[in-house]
Formats: sequence, structure tokens, C-alpha cells
Amino acid sequence: MQEKAAITRAHHGSIFVLNRGIQMTLLMLLALGSSNAQYIDCNACNYDCVDKLLALDASCPAKYASCWAASDIVSLYKEYVESNCANDPVRLDKRDLIDAAIKLLDQSGIVSQNEFDGVVIRFCGVLETVTVGDILFGLDGVLADLGIDVSVGLEKKIDAAAGFVPNAGKILLASSTRDDQPKDMSRLLAHEIVHIKQYRDLGLGTFRCEYLQNLAQWGFGASDPRNMHLLENPAFAAGAKAFQDLSSYHINLLSTCSLGSGAAPCAQGLSIQQAINAADGCAKTPIPSFEVETGVTAATVCSSAANLQDCRAKVNALNNFVGPKAVALGKQAGKCKAFAIRGHVQLGLLTRQSRLSPVSIPGVFDRRYRTNDSYVHRTCADLSEIALELVSYRRYDVVPTCGPHMILMDILLDTGNAILKRSVRRIRASAPAAAEQEVLSMVSEESVGINLQALTDGDTYTVIIQASDSSRTDLRVHWAMNDWELVPEEFRPDGTVQVDDLAVQTPLDPDGRVIIHFPSASCPSKIVFVLKEGEKWISNGAGDFVVYLKPPGVEEIIAKVFAAETEYERWSLFDRVNLATSLVDAAIAAGPRGMGFIFTWLRLSSMKVLPWYKGSNYQSKDAAHAQKVLAQKMANLCCNAPDPLSRHFARLSLATLPRGGGNGDDIRMGILHIMRQHGIREGHRPGIEDAFLESWHQKLHTNTTPEDVTICEAYLAFLHTGDMGEFWRVAWENGRITPEYLSQMDHPINPNPFHLPQLIDSMKHYLWILKTTHAGADLDVAYEMVRGNLDGELSWMIGDLLSNRDAWWAPGKIVEIRQRLSGYWKGTPGCSRDILLLDIALDSYFRVLVERMDKASLSADDLINIVSMVLSNATISCESDVLQNAHAFWRRVFDESPRWSGCSWARQALAAADTLMVSLEDYADSITTHVQPYADSFGKKCSIEENYILNFSEEVVRGQSLAVLGPMLQHVSGHIRQDADMGSWEIVSSGIAGSRVGKLQCLDNLDSIQGATIEEPTIFVVDKLTGNEDIPENVECIITGQATDVLSHIAIRARAQSVLLATCFDASTLEAIKGLAEETEHVQASVDGTGTVLVSPAEVGTAQSSSGGDSSATTTMKTFKATITPSSTWSLEQPSFAENTVGGKALNLHTLFNIPSIRIPKSLAIPYGTFEKVLEDSSNTHIRQKIETLTSQLAHAKPGAGIPPELAELRQIISDDLHVPEDMFKEVSKRIEEMHESQLTISSPSSPEWSSIWKGICHVWASVWNDRAWLSRQAMNIPDDALYMSVLLQELIPAQYSFVLHTSDPITGAPGCVHGELVLGMGEALVGNFPGRALSFAQNDASIDITTYPSKTHALYCDREDTGGMMLLMARSDSNGEDLQEFAGAGLYSSVPIPITGYTSKSVSYADEQIIWNDDYRQSVIESLITSAQDIEAACGSPQDIEGVIDQTGRVHIVQTRPQIIHHHE
Repeated sequence: MQEKAAITRAHHGSIFVLNRGIQMTLLMLLALGSSNAQYIDCNACNYDCVDKLLALDASCPAKYASCWAASDIVSLYKEYVESNCANDPVRLDKRDLIDAAIKLLDQSGIVSQNEFDGVVIRFCGVLETVTVGDILFGLDGVLADLGIDVSVGLEKKIDAAAGFVPNAGKILLASSTRDDQPKDMSRLLAHEIVHIKQYRDLGLGTFRCEYLQNLAQWGFGASDPRNMHLLENPAFAAGAKAFQDLSSYHINLLSTCSLGSGAAPCAQGLSIQQAINAADGCAKTPIPSFEVETGVTAATVCSSAANLQDCRAKVNALNNFVGPKAVALGKQAGKCKAFAIRGHVQLGLLTRQSRLSPVSIPGVFDRRYRTNDSYVHRTCADLSEIALELVSYRRYDVVPTCGPHMILMDILLDTGNAILKRSVRRIRASAPAAAEQEVLSMVSEESVGINLQALTDGDTYTVIIQASDSSRTDLRVHWAMNDWELVPEEFRPDGTVQVDDLAVQTPLDPDGRVIIHFPSASCPSKIVFVLKEGEKWISNGAGDFVVYLKPPGVEEIIAKVFAAETEYERWSLFDRVNLATSLVDAAIAAGPRGMGFIFTWLRLSSMKVLPWYKGSNYQSKDAAHAQKVLAQKMANLCCNAPDPLSRHFARLSLATLPRGGGNGDDIRMGILHIMRQHGIREGHRPGIEDAFLESWHQKLHTNTTPEDVTICEAYLAFLHTGDMGEFWRVAWENGRITPEYLSQMDHPINPNPFHLPQLIDSMKHYLWILKTTHAGADLDVAYEMVRGNLDGELSWMIGDLLSNRDAWWAPGKIVEIRQRLSGYWKGTPGCSRDILLLDIALDSYFRVLVERMDKASLSADDLINIVSMVLSNATISCESDVLQNAHAFWRRVFDESPRWSGCSWARQALAAADTLMVSLEDYADSITTHVQPYADSFGKKCSIEENYILNFSEEVVRGQSLAVLGPMLQHVSGHIRQDADMGSWEIVSSGIAGSRVGKLQCLDNLDSIQGATIEEPTIFVVDKLTGNEDIPENVECIITGQATDVLSHIAIRARAQSVLLATCFDASTLEAIKGLAEETEHVQASVDGTGTVLVSPAEVGTAQSSSGGDSSATTTMKTFKATITPSSTWSLEQPSFAENTVGGKALNLHTLFNIPSIRIPKSLAIPYGTFEKVLEDSSNTHIRQKIETLTSQLAHAKPGAGIPPELAELRQIISDDLHVPEDMFKEVSKRIEEMHESQLTISSPSSPEWSSIWKGICHVWASVWNDRAWLSRQAMNIPDDALYMSVLLQELIPAQYSFVLHTSDPITGAPGCVHGELVLGMGEALVGNFPGRALSFAQNDASIDITTYPSKTHALYCDREDTGGMMLLMARSDSNGEDLQEFAGAGLYSSVPIPITGYTSKSVSYADEQIIWNDDYRQSVIESLITSAQDIEAACGSPQDIEGVIDQTGRVHIVQTRPQIIHHHE
């Protein structure tokens, strides 16, 4: 009667593609929503006109098909949903939640438990994205094209369903409802059970017809009184009433919540009297009027579970969703002054409404039922109701820490009032810890029809083994702990029986599950099991099933692999695949390190540098299955591994694997059929003698591998030509197979085949059989394997590509295909391995096509377009935030802005290119750091030739499609630099005038020369600089290819030491300079008039030392003073900062304090000599002795011998072991409390607040023994015991931007030219020379020149977390060994944030950054910085080196200033 059509979700969104017949059905149904719709009795459906209607025959009125149309739409939706839900891995989750919700309905008398008898309840993820509304209204464009007005229907938006009832015996629930609490689930089930009853009363067809007729006219019903959906409204009403009744039911239960009672599951909280006292303490204005009608109170959301056991989980769920929006609304609504006036929240007002009595408030939380944006339209009255709910607990003398109270507490926290903040924190601190379950692993073993899940809440570990088909009543789990250890009786589920000394067997429960629980203290590392169904034993194809609970670390995985690879006498590719399958779950639990190791191992195997054949035989069908299991496991991990880098390593691993599967027996039997068909001798069977086929046949029988594909391809080449040269050419090119290799196999293959061209057709077919099992990311094979699962258009596009694979448009078409194909695998658990292998093959072929392009003949615009295409291709599967942001920046500059439009555009374009290059380096480093160390280990353990290991990670990176970008970016950047009026060189430090001559050395970085003695003048070419390196004596020049910030620490040191430091942006020039090292030992370097560094061979003896040149430093820097003025106190406040008592940073802040236009953070100094006083305290006697011993040993360290080990030990002792003297604690803690204006109390030396402060102070003291600090002191002949360290405790301002300003030109020393550099986030990214450039500007006269735009890929942020009311602080080093004449000590000693949690590194998105794109904003920011710099220079009387931040409100804060070193070279 109708054409059945599958509903297919399009790759680009939630639009459904239906055939013509279904489209007509939609037209008819939508017509029901029009004003002149003629409804008919759903019990009198007339199907006579169906065929005419589908043929667009107007003689048949639509009304006759309306009921059929309605029923069929529901049927289609039902079929689509149920087919997707059938294998949903979460469908059987949270049975305890459903049971608890049904029990709650039954206990409260709302719905009898009997109503649910015979009803199957399952979770289903597809309900989150697919609705009946999508089918009804998703084709508006198609309908409009046909002249149909669908405006009426389109006005009725239908949200995603929380539940769906496909028939009278099943309820499907959206997967997100698994996070509900029992009370919310009870409401949902009360709603859905109404539909079950309607199905039973009306019958299937009538229910569907009436449902869709009502839907077309009224929508869902919900809470709008105008919505009259006759079937939904009763269901919504039932759900709302259930929620309301449960609220009253649980208010009665709350009478057990008393302070100090063990039966108070809502936690011990703040008593009402304590709350009143807190409110009295903070009240600074009269309590505003707050009228409340008698009889209005609030319902509890906390009491969602029977006996309130899940209270805390409810708190988290509600707070995460409602809290931020409620807080935002409270700020905006002026009439919320009862509790939203900043700094004057009157909690006492709420607690004193004693006349209120507890009744429920329906609706406030009922609107939370659907998670949409309706909260932004809430009135302040809703928040008032939430506040009143707090009052309903007055008679229990406790404020429960749950539900709406958490929202109110968030509002109180936001007021900024310290007393209220402390009160709220005490409430929260007294609550029990949340018992949230963490998913440890979730695996679908689709080949045997089971799903595995491991969970923990910290106290208990749970394993769930779930059969896809719960009717498999004969299925039993045969299991044990660890490596087949017998399970103790107390951990065995009901029905378990012991079958031998090692294992037990457990039957499935009625829901098709086995659930095993272990307490944390007794939890094994894993459970192992096989299945037994009747008399049939079932494994995973590669061995036992394994569920890891406490997975082994990477070291244990490595040990198992190395033992197998080096010790096993029988070991083959088949065994390796099985071992890899058993270890992958443990590797994924270990994160990127684990998956990096697995990938390294599998790649080395695919390179055949690990043995494939070592005394091991197996059947081809076993090999095919094992390969399939591992390949599918890797495909699953590509989609759902927990972190992006692990997913990427899974993808790289999959690319090394054969696909597996197929019919393994066809490999074994196929070669026999060919030999028998063509009369070739085999065994004792007479026929044509062919030693090659006979010996290959033996290999295929006992240990078939992917090499058989290559052998078959080589054999076909020989059959076509009769030339053995062709055989060996193909064998080498396709698989690196040589005659020697074939002859040395466990089953040697005779390399002398007869020429039998009659075998060509048979061998072509056999090649396909081999490829179906052994081919991995083979483009043609992957397409054939998957084409039946693709939509018609996508399948046609791929076929067209394969027919025109060398066409000029092929690369762009591949990108388009991969973008569409990603909809089939991204975020899709259980995605077919063939889909992923096809995507990998397309990506690989894309790289081949791009590499073939003649880039030298392309224009800059053409190259830019290719870069854009390569980025679009790469970001389909590469999930790097850094790369995604670089791509967005590139698009903004090159695709959305006019190209070649001037110098400003060119400098933005250069920043985009630099950002992309740094992103590529970041990507390459992330791969290298996770694989090269493992490759090195394999090389040593398995005796692999060095040429396979040395550049292993480099070859991995170069094999990615991103690798083609490097040369193109170099070429594009050259064009852009010309347009930006910038050459290939940037001089960071010019050193002295004239040539610099020295020995040429090329290094990866300067780490290897830290602490070393450079015996003669040397010129270094360095790949990377960190920004904090020490520059040893006799270094004449440093040339690098990395962009170097002019105001970074290493740049300042280079200028202080008169070292030529320059960046070369031309890769070919840099390589030519490196090449000089092979021609000559000594070179000379000089800077010509254009700013180009000239490097050429030099004669020995012409060296000019930087220390011996004519250089004078104009500076107001102090000389080193080893004497200090001891302070009688442990700390000094800002007015008491004095010379010889505190360091230069504190003294300079004292100067800034008197400049009205300058804003500085609050500060407190720990003066010189305090560390020494701490050591003299009796509590530190043993520590002092250790330090004295170590410093004595250090005094005898041999110069140039590297980094003494005593330095690290000194840092550890001082950072971790020092005790604070009692007097120091009392004084310093009191002054820090005063910095907080008495809004912070530091109770004891063991309090979290003090522990954090003390650790920061000790960390700064310990930095006296930083490696580079010690080396620098040795170079300057400063004795260790002459250095004193004061600590500047300074308020830490979370920065939107950080900057460094020099009030004179840092290169030329020209006065009146402010030079600045600015980065996003905290300043360590700038002074530490993080890869990329800062926003750099120079002010000359009245003009401001933007010399570079930012390109650093990461910014550092110090987020304000809950620090117990304590402001963020920075403990800054402030020694008498910094800012010295001829010595750039900046950056040698540590400054650390307090609490010492480090900074959060975040990827920067420049595509939306206003400092780049908003000219007026940028100009305003820079002008404010220049004004501050000029004011500071005027007050200090000399050029200054200034550091500061701009906060989130745009205010400038100066954190330190010091005299600027200015060198004049003659």
C-alpha cells in the first residue's frame, strides 16, 4: 500500500531525507494543521485513495488519507528510533534508577508498581537529537518548493523528547535522563505510563492517528493552557502531579534531618541560628521590605531519592544547570534586593519569616523538566520562591545543602561579602562528598553480542556484563579475578557457582546482565572471563575477555610486550595482534602515553622490523578474526577514547593494521581450488610442478599475513609479463620483500615460479580474497567494503573520485567527501572499522595528490588556497584545539579579508602564518614526545637497526597530511614579509659593532651548554630557545629560526652581554649557515645596513670577543652589595620598604605608590635575612645542618663540569621541609589578613590558607639554587653566601593581557621611544619566550607602529577558584643579585602564584580577538600603556623596564618596574 522508506539522517544536520511517497504523506499531515482541515474519525480510516495521492492526483481529497498518514509517520519514527536504540550501549544503564523511581511512585501511592508489569524500559541516545517534529517540519524547504504553505505547522516547535512510547509494552527514555534523580525519573515515568494506558485503551492505529492529528494542530501540550493535545495533556498533568505529590511526601521525610543526627542524609549544615548571626554580622543597611503571602512556601528538590540518599548528586546536577543562570538573573533583576544587592545580602531576612508554613510550590522546578533557555525569561519571583524554600526548614534547625539552597548559596557567594562567603563555605564543607560514578571503560563486543562497562564511585568498583539480547537465558559468564584467580565468595553475585579451583560461573539476571561489585580495598586489577552458552565456549577471538578496574600502568604494559618480543620462542604476527587486543584497554586507561606505546609497537610491526614468523602456526580463519577484533577495537577508540591524543593514536594504529574479517577459510581453500582447477601439483596429488605455488600454499595454510597481498600482486605482475624483474620490483615497492626475505621465512617460499598466464583471472579473484582480510587503508577495498552503508549521493561521489582520481579537482573533492563521511564516524560508538579505514585512505591519498603538485610554479595566492584546503582536510580528523584555532585565524585573514591590502594586513597575515607554523610544531612535538622514547627502547631491546629508529617519530609526522604545509608556509611567508616591509632577519640584540668571529656549532637548544665552559669564541645556530637560558662566556652570536620576543629574558641577557642574537625566517638561508659547519670550523657574522646577518668562513685568530669589545652601558643599575640591613620584623608593609632591607622590585613599587595615575597591587615584603632567621629557629636545626653540608659540597664544584646534583637537593629541602617559626606565622598571617581587610582568617600554621602561602615563600627561597641562577653567579664571581633573597607577596591580578614596556628603544637605546610587547593572559608566556610572537608596538613621536601581531598559540591564565576567601597572590623573588650593572639577573629566580597550582594553559583563538581586529580598541589599549610608561619614567628619572597586566575590566596594573639597561656600542 505504501512505499517503505528508511529515514536517513543527513551528514550535516538533523534533516531527514525521505522518498517522494513519504514527502506526500507529510503534505497531507501538515494540511491537518490548516484552518480548513477536515478531520475524520480515526476509526474509519479510508485507504482507497492512497495510490492516487502518491501520484499527485488531486481528485482524491487529502482528508481520506489523514489517519493513514498520521499512523504511518509514527510508524516510521518508531522504526527509526527502535532500530537505533536496539544496540545503544547505554540502553540497559541505571536499572537501579528506574527501579527506585517506580518504587517511589508505588510507596507514595501515585502509581502502582503493577502498572509497569510487562513494560520494558530502556535508555536511547537517538531521542536527544531526533523528534517527530523533525519529520513533520524538517522538510519545509521541499514543501515550499511544491507550493504548500506550512507556516501553521512550522510555528509549533517540538523539542527533543525525554521519553517515547513506541507501543503498549515499551518505554524509551532519552540517555540524558540517566543523570536524573529518582524523583525526576518518577515524574517522567508517571508521564509515560499514561501513554501506555492510552495505547491499551485506544489500540495501536487509533492512538497513532489521534496523536498525530492533535500534534499537527496543537503541538505537544506541555504547560501552555492553550495547548489542547488530547493525549499529551493528561500525561503532562500526571507528571506534574507526581512531582508535586512527591515534594509533599518528602517534606514529611525531612523531619529526620536534624543537626547532629546520623539519619540526616542531607548533611550536617549551618543551623538557622548560625545563619541569623552571620546575617547580623554583615548587615550594613536596614533590611528591605519583603512581603510574603501567608501559606506560600517551597518544595524540596533535594529529596529526590527515597530516604534522600542521593541528595548530594542532586545538588551537583541542579547547581551545574540552574546555578549560573539563576545567579545571572539575580544580578539583573532590580527587585531582587531581598538577596541580590551586592555586599548587603540579608540572609537574616529570610530566616526570620517565622510565620511561613511548609507547602509545595509547583512550577518553579517543573520548568526545569526540559533543559532549554527558558530560565533567561524567569521573573525574580521565582528566585524569591527558591529563597522561601530555605525558610521551610526553620523548624528542623538545619539548612540542608541541596537543591535550590545551592542556587541561593551561589548568589550569596557572588555578593563579595566575606562573612557570608565563609558561612556558605562552612555549609558546603560539612556536606558529604559527592558519590558520582566514574566510567572507567565501556566496550561493545558486537561480534558476540555483549557490552562491558566498568564504573567506580571511589568506594566501590562495579562491572556490568550486558547481553544485547536478554533472551539468551542459557548464557553464563565463566570468570575469575586478575590472571584466573578464584573470586572470594563475598564478591560473587547471586546464582554464582564455583566450577573449579580457578573460576566461577554466573548466569544472566532477568535483564540479561551480570553485575559484580568490589569494595575499593579488595578490588582486583581486572576480571577475566569467557562465555558459555549451552556447551559452546565463546571468547573474544583473541583470547579471554578482560575488564580492567585498576588497569596496569604503562610500565607494566611495556614489560609484557618486551617479554613477548624478546623471550618467547614461538611468536608471530598473529600472536602480536592477540596480545595487542588484550592490552589496548589498559593502554587507553593510561592515556596518551599508553596509546603512544601501542602505536609505536604496531607501526614497528608493520615495518617488519619485528618478527612476523617465529616458530608459530595458526589457521587463516583465526588470523582473520583476530585482525578484525583489533581493527574494530581501534576504530571504536577513534570515536570514543577519552582524550583527543589517544583517539589520534588509535587512528594512527588503525592505519597500520589489516582490516581483518572476510572469510579466513577462503584464503586457505582458495589457493587449493586454484591449484586443483589448473592442475598444479599439491602434496601427493599429481600435476604441474611449481615450487613457488607449493611453498606459498604451505605458508597460506599455516601463517597467512598481510605480506600475502604483496606476494600475490608481485605474482600477478610476473604472470602478465613473464619477467621476474617485475615480480621483484612490485614485491619491493609494495612491501619491501626481497628474495632473501622470502627464503628466510618459517615456511620459506621458493622464488622461482613457472609462467602460467592462465592463472591471471583466478589470481585476480584470489587477490581480492586476500585484501578483504589483510588490506588496511586501501582506498578501493575500503570503498567496496562500506559502499552499501553510505547514502546514495556520497557513494556516487566516492565512485566518481575513484574514476577520476588524478583529476585536478580530486584534492578538493576528497575534502568534501571526508567532511560528509565524518558524520558516519565522529562520536559514533561502534562505528564500522571500514568507515574509518576509508577515511584514512582518503586522507592518505589527499597527501599524495598535494605532494605531487608543482608548487614552484604556483603563485602566492594559489599556495594560500592550497594551505586553506590542507587545513580543512586536516581538521576533519585532527582534534587539536591549537590547530583548530590556527585554522580559524588563517581563514579570518586569508579567506574573509581582502588580500594584499597593505602593510597592516600583511602583518596580520604573517601572524596567521606564524601561528599555523607554531601549531604544526606543537602537533609534531605532541607526537614525538609520545613515541620516540618508546621507539628508542624497542631499538635497544629488540636489536632493531638504528636507521629504523633514529628518525622514527619524524617519519610518523612526515606521513601526516599536515606535513606538506611546512614548505608552503615558508614560501607564503616570504611573499608576506615583503608586503609587510619586513626582511628575512630580525635583530633581537645587535651586540658590539663589527664582525663576530668564532667556532660554528649547531644545536637543537642551549640546554646542553648550561653550566659548560666554552673554551673559545663560538657562534651557535640553535633550533629552539625557551627564553630562560643562561648565555655562557665566550658566546659571540646566537642565530635561531624561532621567533624571539625582543623583551624576553634571553633577549635582555643577550643585550647585557653584548651577544649578537638574531632570528632568520628563511629556512634555506638557515640551512646554508648550518651547512658551513661541514666546510669550515670558524665563521664570522656581521649585520649589514639592511639588517641582514652575513655569515661566511673566517680565519682562526681573527675572533673578536664580546667581552673585549668597546661597549659601554648607560644604566642606573646598582652594583652588587653583599651587606644588608637586618629587619627587626618578619615582614614589612609598603610604606616601610627601604634600601638594603628589601629588593629592587619592592623599592620601585614604593616609588610607584606615589604616582596618582598608576595602579599597583597590594604588597607585603618578607625582608632580607628572614630565610637565615628561619634556619636559626630550633624547629629547623636538622634542616640547617643538611643545607650547610650541601652548600659546603657545592663550594667545591668544578667550574664547567655541568649542573651539580646538590642544587636539586637544596631546592627540594627548602621547598618541602622548612618549618615556620611561631612568631613569623603570627605576624605575617595577621598582615595578610589586613591585606584582605579582615575578610580572611588564617587560623593556624596547618590551615590551607597558610600552607599555601608558606609553600610559595619557601619556593622563592629555594630558587636561590636554581641551576641557571647558580651558573650566573659563578660567571659573575658572586659568592653564594653573599646573595640574600627577600620575597614580595603581591596581589595577583588575573590578566586579560600582560605586557612589558621599555621606555627607550631596546635595540638602539633611543630615548622617548616606548617599545612594548603584549600577550594574552599572564606574562610568563612573554618573558619566557613561548613559541610565537607577541603583539609588538613602538611609539615614535606621535605615531604608533604595530611591528608584529601576536602568534603565540597558548596563553596562561590564573583562574580564581574557591580559595577559601583568600585573594590570589604572587610570591616574587626580590634578591640583591638582580638588576645589577653588567648583569641581567631577571628571570633567574622564581616567582610563583599562591596557591601554587600553576597556570592553566589554554589555546588562543585569534580569529575573534579584538586586540587584532578592533583598531580603535587596540589603539586605546596601547595609548594607555604608553601614558603609564611615560608617567613612570618621569617619576623614576630614568628609562624603565616595566611589567604589568590589564585586567578583565580594562584597567592597567603595574606589577614591577626596574631601570632599563641601555647599551651604546661603538
